[in-house]
Amino acid sequence: MTDKEPLSMYRKLLGYNGGDKKYPIFAPMAGALVTQALIHCCQCREAISGTMGPRRDAWCISCTDEHIETVEKEKKEEARKKENDAIAARKKAEAEALEAEEESKKNFLDDG
Repeated sequence: MTDKEPLSMYRKLLGYNGGDKKYPIFAPMAGALVTQALIHCCQCREAISGTMGPRRDAWCISCTDEHIETVEKEKKEEARKKENDAIAARKKAEAEALEAEEESKKNFLDDG
């Protein structure tokens, strides 16, 4: 290990705090003094670690991955819905413009 390499490169990833990957939970370094309290996943209740607990917002790796996939799907569906709504609004505006143009032509012909 060099001075420039982070310690996290040599420690096992156990899970995450919160439902994203911003705050990883790593295994303790060898020889570290830690609490002997379990860390459970707040979603599936699976034991993440037998030490360093308790943590009420800990997520296991698989639940975090599933959550991120779900959030990405929801964002894609929302974007698709907004796009479809925009297309529908544009078509409606075009139809109204055509209708107004036809009405204008009809009025012009009736007056002339």
